[in-house]
Amino acid sequence: MAFLLAFMGVTLSSADEVEYVTKEKLLYKTTFQDWADVKADKTKAVTVTKQMTNGEELVFSLFNTALDNDGTHSKFSNEDVTPGYLQTQKDKDNVPYIETSAISDLTKFELYQAATGGTRGITVSVKGDGDADWVMLHNKSIEKAAGELLSFEVNRKNCKIRIGTFEPEQNAYILSMKIYGNVQVPARKFVDFKVDLTPNPYSVTVPSDGNLPAGVVVNGGEWHDSQHGYSDFSVSVPVDGPVEVFVGGCKHSNKSATVSIDGNVVATLDTKTAGCSGFAKYTYNKEEATTLTINCGQYCPWLEVKACDYIEECTVTYYDTDNKTILGSEVVVGSSKLAFKYGEKDVTVAEGQKFRGWFNGKLSTSTKVAEGLEITEDIKLYAKATDIENVTDVSHFIYDFTKPSFYIEDHEAIEAVNASYYNEHGWVVAQGGSFKVKVGGKAYITIKNCQFSKAGEGIVTDEAGKEIARFNAVAASDGAATSIKYDGEATTLTITYPNGAYVHGIEVACVREFVEFDEALGYYKIPANDVNSFLLALTDANSKGDVKIFLPNGTYDLGEITLTSVSGKNISIIGESMEGTIIKNAPLVENEGIGTTATLLNNSSNLYLQDLTLQNALDYYKSGAAGRAVCLQEEGSNTICKNVRLLSYQDTYYSHKTSKFYWEDSEIHGTVDYMCGDGDVIYNRCKLVNESRAANKEDGQCTVCAPYQSAECKWGYVYLDCSIDTKSKTFDFGRAWGGEPKAVFIRTTLLQPEKLASSRFTVAGMNVAAYGFYEYGTMNASGENITPASNVINFTHSTGNKKYETILTDSKAAEFTVANIFGDWAPEAIAAQKEISDEVVAAGNYETVSDCYLATVDGATSIVAASAVKALIEGKGNVTLRAANGRGGFGPAKVVASTTGVKAVSAENGDNVVYDLLGRKVKNATKGIFIINGVKVIK
Repeated sequence: MAFLLAFMGVTLSSADEVEYVTKEKLLYKTTFQDWADVKADKTKAVTVTKQMTNGEELVFSLFNTALDNDGTHSKFSNEDVTPGYLQTQKDKDNVPYIETSAISDLTKFELYQAATGGTRGITVSVKGDGDADWVMLHNKSIEKAAGELLSFEVNRKNCKIRIGTFEPEQNAYILSMKIYGNVQVPARKFVDFKVDLTPNPYSVTVPSDGNLPAGVVVNGGEWHDSQHGYSDFSVSVPVDGPVEVFVGGCKHSNKSATVSIDGNVVATLDTKTAGCSGFAKYTYNKEEATTLTINCGQYCPWLEVKACDYIEECTVTYYDTDNKTILGSEVVVGSSKLAFKYGEKDVTVAEGQKFRGWFNGKLSTSTKVAEGLEITEDIKLYAKATDIENVTDVSHFIYDFTKPSFYIEDHEAIEAVNASYYNEHGWVVAQGGSFKVKVGGKAYITIKNCQFSKAGEGIVTDEAGKEIARFNAVAASDGAATSIKYDGEATTLTITYPNGAYVHGIEVACVREFVEFDEALGYYKIPANDVNSFLLALTDANSKGDVKIFLPNGTYDLGEITLTSVSGKNISIIGESMEGTIIKNAPLVENEGIGTTATLLNNSSNLYLQDLTLQNALDYYKSGAAGRAVCLQEEGSNTICKNVRLLSYQDTYYSHKTSKFYWEDSEIHGTVDYMCGDGDVIYNRCKLVNESRAANKEDGQCTVCAPYQSAECKWGYVYLDCSIDTKSKTFDFGRAWGGEPKAVFIRTTLLQPEKLASSRFTVAGMNVAAYGFYEYGTMNASGENITPASNVINFTHSTGNKKYETILTDSKAAEFTVANIFGDWAPEAIAAQKEISDEVVAAGNYETVSDCYLATVDGATSIVAASAVKALIEGKGNVTLRAANGRGGFGPAKVVASTTGVKAVSAENGDNVVYDLLGRKVKNATKGIFIINGVKVIK
């Protein structure tokens, strides 16, 4: 719906009488790189004269103090440490100091100090009007010798600053300094404003009267929805000096916002990369009136313009590839264009790597900074060097196109034709566009596709133009993968999209031999601890579907790899035991996030997991305010987890799909919202473990779940006959995340019931009030019912409160059964374990139980067909079998042979000598299978 709203006012006139106000401003700053070196002199003070921005002359007197304008020290290791420093000398007889001339109206100053050890540092005193003597502001040893910032409020007229040394017999170092003071500036008449564009019509949230300031004009516009706001509009903003323009981001934008003056574009704002929770910013940094025109062709959820101070100068600091060593810094005029002071020849590049440019942070998600950027604030630039991609017969490359920080020019083994970054759906490929990937011979190529692509195919060809494969360019679920096996010589493969597409990413794994797959049994055979074989098997399984992967006890360590995809239909991943088979990853703390860290990302249908642990080993206790680390991120449907343990802390399990999911006899650990998201999910007979919020002690409040169900999910999170073990100080059952959140706890055993919050649930919601939070039949460890007779809660949120009884009646609780919730889908039956009876062992008719077994013979484990069991047992030592169910999960172990016992019978050769199958002599044969006088007998 188009709109046209104009609020006309009077623009500022140069004839208006100029009023002045007092304002604090930065008067002087230095990292001492702009000073000349000074040798220490203990006979007299050496003076250095500088000019402050208010026009005053500032004189520094250095007594017995040296200055090294590019000095560094290996012990000064904090990130903010820059080359260059003042150094007081070691001298108790001629105590060093630095003293400034009087500053007319000093408000505060900051110093950055460092030291080569403890029990040393600087002292700070001031003396201004009304002070009879020096007033001590700081007189203690340094707390962080690697570097620390000190800030002092002064607020004195005609004030001098004096810096001494805390321990005269030790050096002290000052690395930078900032001095602030009051100055008279013309009064600003500009009125800040902010517009919320998510409602229709939009609303003005600043000023508080709800009206746009006089002179601000909004033209055109089309409203889309409450998430994306408006597009195709412009805002004219008369300004009387420096202002900051903030434009709300939207990852679905396909255009950039611009800012123009007199019809000339002065800034282009990338709101797409900023994402839906971020913004793009422009600073008009001139002390003169003009009119800014902000053009928003893209989706825009909000817009804000605020008056700001004129920025006279900014500091650009350059870090080496270790993200710690500062190569140097420079002070530039505010609003000047960035020109790199350092380049490839100045940075450290390891052998086999290549310098990739300057980035705006040290994280893997940081983005490149280009020359020509208008500098309106202090910035830090980080050099990045990455491995040169050399394609071999075992090379493995993962390209995630969904990240704005992916730069294809930094990769030697892939190139794009008519394709570019779009948003979280990856790269948009034009009609006929393609990707070219190099392979060293045999290879698995995994392509993550998008459900929003146009109908069509992707075609894979080699250098000769021979077609290797075709696949559907439209994924069944967003990001689902297609895996292609290439069996040939080294070449460049071209993936072409005749109709165009969105592509989430490409993975290329070159191998000497393809992973072993047993066609008869339907299992991939993975050597213990071999994570590469597991990844290759998973890649191949995604292309096949209806297969099983067996992982013997061991740790399958993915390192920093995240979002390992399961996308094929009906895939089973079976471990040998829940505690012994561990799939883990360890994302960097700085890359934490609910949608970015998952150990496994499931885009498939009918995934079956049994007898394994998924562990996200992100260092939660060093992550600060947030340590979101997902073990299993659900984007699929009808997943079953049987005997599965999840080890993490925040957001351990993320069910990000409106579907059905089933957990049975499993164990889930966490601290904050550790089961969160959408879907109807049953947790049947599961153990929930509330971990401590602090390392090595019992601390903090844990929240078990944070549901975010869509309206079509009737049941939400349902906990049936679960137990909760709490290692934190307190906990609650759950809190509302969004949507229509539902969580029901039926017959829950609390091992530490005294730790449960009195409200039992968190009352306040994050985005909405709790829609359906209930409990029934809660017990303590002794089985006593400790459920309140009534617990009426008023769940609150600004969007509306919900007040209701949270204790279910008997009849209502009886509705929460697996059959009632899931209908035709019967996960309990699918996950049922097959058991081997004594009768089967005695008769040896193993084919009647299962098609195959997990056999352990004298400690060695293998999967065998039922028809091969008899031959396997004969003449062997101790043998146990576990029968496979229909999804390949192995049931309880059964001892089926023990030749130790048989030999003992033969040696004794007496009447009524009875042994069990473990070879233990027993007095009488009770129920079961026994060896009596060397013959198997069923009792």
